[in-house]
Amino acid sequence: MTTSSPATVLFVPGLRDHVEDHWQTHLAREIAGSKTVPPLIKDRLSLRARVEVLDEALQAIAGDVILAAHSAGVLMIAHWAQNPTRAIRAALLATPADIETPLPEGYPTFQELTQNGWLPIPRAPLPEHAAESEGSVTPSPRGTMAILAFVFAATWFVAGAMAAHMPRLLEIAGASSTAAIAAAALVGPAQVAARLVEFGALRWVHPLVSARIAATLHPLGAALFAIIGAPAAAAFAVFYGAGNGLLTIARGTVPLAVFGPLGYGERTGLLGAPARAAQACAPLLFGLLLDAMGLWVIAVSAALCLAALASISAFSVPSTVTMISPFLPRFRNRSIVLADTR
Repeated sequence: MTTSSPATVLFVPGLRDHVEDHWQTHLAREIAGSKTVPPLIKDRLSLRARVEVLDEALQAIAGDVILAAHSAGVLMIAHWAQNPTRAIRAALLATPADIETPLPEGYPTFQELTQNGWLPIPRAPLPEHAAESEGSVTPSPRGTMAILAFVFAATWFVAGAMAAHMPRLLEIAGASSTAAIAAAALVGPAQVAARLVEFGALRWVHPLVSARIAATLHPLGAALFAIIGAPAAAAFAVFYGAGNGLLTIARGTVPLAVFGPLGYGERTGLLGAPARAAQACAPLLFGLLLDAMGLWVIAVSAALCLAALASISAFSVPSTVTMISPFLPRFRNRSIVLADTR
């Protein structure tokens, strides 16, 4: 199930409070309905006063909240979360301040920070209910890792197969050697173009949506190629290239969106292992199938992509996504969330 209204982004500045030329200030202007924790007039160094103001700002917001904190603001949230007073949808915690080592001149000293309650820094895991909002996201299906491993293995098998055999496949369909090579040469530009589209227009959609689009493009090109034949060789190559370009990005963004950042490196490594193995085996296996099936082998590659599409469709896409861009252009909110409800 999903939330009925978008979450409110609450910005939590550091000790300097409002800074005009700061990413939080710029971003707050761009996100409609966002709020910022107000600066303190007195007791500016008091952690207790800071946490109280943060809590007041949170209590004033109806509905889900996404926290966006920077520097000492991250530490304020860490202290607040030891005894949270409400649920939080997600949090962006950017560059936590290292106050356990001497700060630059003009900043509080270690002794001042200790006297005002900033130290020691909480290191216990955040309470589960601090980052949990009932019904805010749909749980991932069982066997999530296995599903994603299949998705990436299937699509990377197709990538390996097309990289090795596309010119020959096009020639079997009736294209001349020159036309086949020219069409295959379009794969690279199509990959780059698709990534630019993903960087621009698709930055506003969830990674699962991008992955579904990517898995659909090769079957669409295959269907066009099967119907029209050799004259559609260039279109087939462009469709495949665009899908492959999007998939190379989805391999990194989808696991982050599904699982969050905890253990991200390990998960991407585990998911990449079967994909690499499939890609390595693809030239030989697809070549044998091409010898045995001829042009009909394109049905195999299309079926693998459709199976990947069906598998990725098992994941529900949140219906409300609050955009945190363009000042963090490669990080959509689903990419920068550091504490999620999953």
